[in-house]
Amino acid sequence: MKKKVLLVILFILISFALFSFAFWRVSDMLCYAEGWNTFYYNEHYIMDSIRSGMMTSLIEGFFLQFFHKPLHGVILMSLLFIALEAILLVSFRKIKVKLLGYVIPFAITTFLVICTASSLSKSSFLTVLGLGGANETATMVYEQLSCKERDMDWDGILELEASRMPEANLLNQNILNMAMAEKGMLHEHLYDNPCGDINSIYVNDVQSEYVAALLSDIYYSMGHMAQAQRYAFEANEKMDNKSPRLLQRLIKTNIIYGQYGVARKYLRKLSDAIYYEEWCEHYGKLLDDASVKADKELGEKRLCLNIKNKFSGFNGLDKDLLMVARATKGHKQSRTTVQYLSALYRLAGYKEEYQSLLKEFEL
Repeated sequence: MKKKVLLVILFILISFALFSFAFWRVSDMLCYAEGWNTFYYNEHYIMDSIRSGMMTSLIEGFFLQFFHKPLHGVILMSLLFIALEAILLVSFRKIKVKLLGYVIPFAITTFLVICTASSLSKSSFLTVLGLGGANETATMVYEQLSCKERDMDWDGILELEASRMPEANLLNQNILNMAMAEKGMLHEHLYDNPCGDINSIYVNDVQSEYVAALLSDIYYSMGHMAQAQRYAFEANEKMDNKSPRLLQRLIKTNIIYGQYGVARKYLRKLSDAIYYEEWCEHYGKLLDDASVKADKELGEKRLCLNIKNKFSGFNGLDKDLLMVARATKGHKQSRTTVQYLSALYRLAGYKEEYQSLLKEFEL
């Protein structure tokens, strides 16, 4: 009896390790997916999703929410499937061939684990097993970079890309160059990777809402609040207004603009997602001018608004960024904006403007 109990425990531990490996393999992809679809504990949201025939999205969101913190998601999903495996083991307890009583439940549960991990991350079985091809590897790298960028882990991005240089993928270049701009390195390292035009800084072809979301992040980094808000709003509309990542951007930009009523609306929605309660509580305290001014990040971003009032990009992005750089002079934002501006001038062949920038900002 004692040996049988030990065997069952060993079997469960091995299963847990394998299930955890499967979910950990795609945890970055699942964390990335959670940014676009999480679960809101709101009756109206749930019932509306059901009536709209979006049950699959609702179920996906429920499980994806735990991957906001990847370790939580991996442990929870592994335990869930261990519980399922235990139920199957009990169901097969009367099978006379004892080995099959373990093998069949394990095989069924393992198959379901791989199917679930593949479905949630939209990857193939081979990726979950660590055997994905070149395209899927490139996708995983981009999603890793995107997750780090969301957390403003600029050093993490540089470390990840250090082993991949030179980086030819334009979307990856966009994130890498964002990290270098934030670290004050883009001016010196612009040509470390194949770099032909401004697409290396921000892609011109907005092929999907996910690219629009990336552009929102890039413009936010540049200090161009109007474009950051525009692309976040448009991308979130395409995602049925349920992206927590874009809601965070819309909350920040509306606070920066002093549109506190709009920010409150977004905060109410986002606070219904359990992993964002603390975040919403923090930004819910910044709904007045004095608090914004005192906040290091939003205070600097508000300075970016001190530019000539006109249509966004009316005279070109470079003119907008030059005004932002001047309006934020003496702050980190100015250094970051100048890094972008230096790159754009060189890639566009604006030699006089580039030389003037060098002189004015002492690059």
